[in-house]
Amino acid sequence: GLAILAIVFLGRSWREGDDTVPVTYRRTLRFLDKRGWPRRPTVSARDFARAVSAELPDDAARALERITEGYLSERFGDAERRDLVADLAILEGTVDRMGLRNQANVR
Repeated sequence: GLAILAIVFLGRSWREGDDTVPVTYRRTLRFLDKRGWPRRPTVSARDFARAVSAELPDDAARALERITEGYLSERFGDAERRDLVADLAILEGTVDRMGLRNQANVR
């Protein structure tokens, strides 16, 4: 019981309110989750981006790659925060034009 509660709490923290995760990456995860592409806690950021990108047109796939690499370099490297809002807008616009809503696309 307690172990499950801890897993649920830890799984939610990196997505929703963890200040160590850059805002643009959190917004990206939330957006993709609502479109049927949830990132599981056991899946790396790069593996998740590769799986989702395989389903996207090139421009959106490249935007997701830039957002993911920005997240990784900021979170785990010594890179400064980069403005990736334009990339998020590309991703959101493309996915919205695809008409996806709560579909199980990547597992």
